[in-house]
Amino acid sequence: MVTSETSPNSPFDIVVVDGVVVQSRYRQASEFERMAYALRELPDAMRGRIASIYCDSQMTHAYRVTLRSGYDRPDFADEVGQHLSSLFVQQAGGHNGIDIGDHRTIGPHWIDD
Repeated sequence: MVTSETSPNSPFDIVVVDGVVVQSRYRQASEFERMAYALRELPDAMRGRIASIYCDSQMTHAYRVTLRSGYDRPDFADEVGQHLSSLFVQQAGGHNGIDIGDHRTIGPHWIDD
C-alpha cells in the first residue's frame, strides 16, 4: 500500500553532506533535512568519522550509521552515537534507536521518556 508516508517526496535517492552519504528508506525530505542538520551540528572531526547515515522510514526516526574504515571501534561508536542521540532529541523530540557500526546500539529516546 502506498501512502503519503511511503511515497517519496524527495527527488533524491541519496544526498551527500560534507562527505557523508545520507539515505532515507522512503526518500522523505524531512528525514534528509533532519540527518543533514545533525551532521552539520557535529564537530568536524567527528563528522569525518562517519561514512553514511540511513533513516529507516518504515520504523520512523530509526537510524543506522556506518563509520569510516579505521574508526569502527567501540569508543568512536559510542561518542558518535551519544552526540547524534542528543541532536535528534533536540531537533525532533527523540528517535527510535541508532545503530552505530558493529559496536553500539542506542535504544529509543524521546523527551517524554
